[in-house]
Amino acid sequence: LSSTFTFGNMLRYFGKNKLYLKNASVIEALSKVNTIVFDKTGTLTYISNASVDYCGVPLTRPERSYIYALAKDSAHPLSRLVKDHLLRIHTILPFAVKDFKEWPGKGTEGIIDGKKVKVGSCLFITGFADSKTNSAEVWVSIDNDVKGFYRIHNQYREGVKEMAAKLESKNYQLHILSGDNDSEKKQLHNYFP
Repeated sequence: LSSTFTFGNMLRYFGKNKLYLKNASVIEALSKVNTIVFDKTGTLTYISNASVDYCGVPLTRPERSYIYALAKDSAHPLSRLVKDHLLRIHTILPFAVKDFKEWPGKGTEGIIDGKKVKVGSCLFITGFADSKTNSAEVWVSIDNDVKGFYRIHNQYREGVKEMAAKLESKNYQLHILSGDNDSEKKQLHNYFP
């Protein structure tokens, strides 16, 4: 009876602190955890606060609208950042996407206004290995003409470095999952040695 009462109170306490567990038996399992795996995008970084810059051939208003139309249907967080960036600083024209295809971790493509538009990794767009920059990139091509890329600089959440140090001092093994290329590796070493 006392363990049921204790676990019920702990579930309420966790809930007040925005940690929602499936059931009380998870509390006992938590006491045995020795390894923690973080998802980088959206967990360690602010998705909406990343800065986005375009590098490449200047895009026309319709071309920016094609990219927006394709990015808005993508499930990838970087595509959503590009979509939000375009919507925030440009007037977007409405275009429908035909033959939309998405390859997780690679990119998306579709036919927009009769043109084949692709948005994704450097390898997906150019056929060459990722460029060696210190940021994530979303590359763009229209009718197989590589236009350039959107460079995304992540902003890490406050307290990440302190949290990682505290967890490491308690002998937890820490790992990070990311769909990014190695561009963020150096930055992540500042937080997770």
